[in-house]
Amino acid sequence: MYNFVRHLHSGWAYGVVLLTLVGFAYFLVQFFRKNPLSGTARKVALLSMTAVHIQFLIGLILYALSTVVRSAFQHFGAAMKDRELRLIAVEHPLAMLTAAVFVTIAYRIVKKKIQRSKPVGMGAVVLFLLTFLIILGRIPWAQWFS
Repeated sequence: MYNFVRHLHSGWAYGVVLLTLVGFAYFLVQFFRKNPLSGTARKVALLSMTAVHIQFLIGLILYALSTVVRSAFQHFGAAMKDRELRLIAVEHPLAMLTAAVFVTIAYRIVKKKIQRSKPVGMGAVVLFLLTFLIILGRIPWAQWFS
């Protein structure tokens, strides 16, 4: 079960990185065009948000199943001194939670702009950029390519 969830989490991550990058690029272009947002903007934001949320849920399952995480919490002081262990047990999950919150706020902003027939503001663009950068910055690269 653990290996299946781990591979699912790693595989889904490619889609998350791609969709958050697409979301950022799309809304950056829309920001400079200054046109009112359409249904396409809602779909792009919704896809990005949904991908991040699914990834986070898969990650929570993986977190619960992980013997490495359990061991880290049993020896918390030592785990916090180990860079890789700290990344897996604390930094990665908290960063991904932050990314999920940011993409959700960005989606809500986009949804409100569509309802009011207004162009996207810099807030949504920045939130999509932050989501993308947080995800990219906290991926455990050493494990991802192993």
